[in-house]
Amino acid sequence: MQPTNGRLYRAARKCSRPTVGSTGAQADDYLHGQLSAIWKVHGPWELRLTAHDTDTAAKRLFPGNAGSRVEFAVQTAF
Repeated sequence: MQPTNGRLYRAARKCSRPTVGSTGAQADDYLHGQLSAIWKVHGPWELRLTAHDTDTAAKRLFPGNAGSRVEFAVQTAF
């Protein structure tokens, strides 16, 4: 993908509705969304800024782990 402007390399979004537990009426599901902005630094190196958010069902299923958060990562591929 070509850079979108002078520095931003690409942007990505994702929304999912995973199901946890048994199938059918007993299963619990929740919403998870994320937005990412990725900058190519030099060669194979990239910087990634990602924002995550979940709904209240995720907070009930995974107390202390679900909710909103922002993460920053440096990544490369060889």
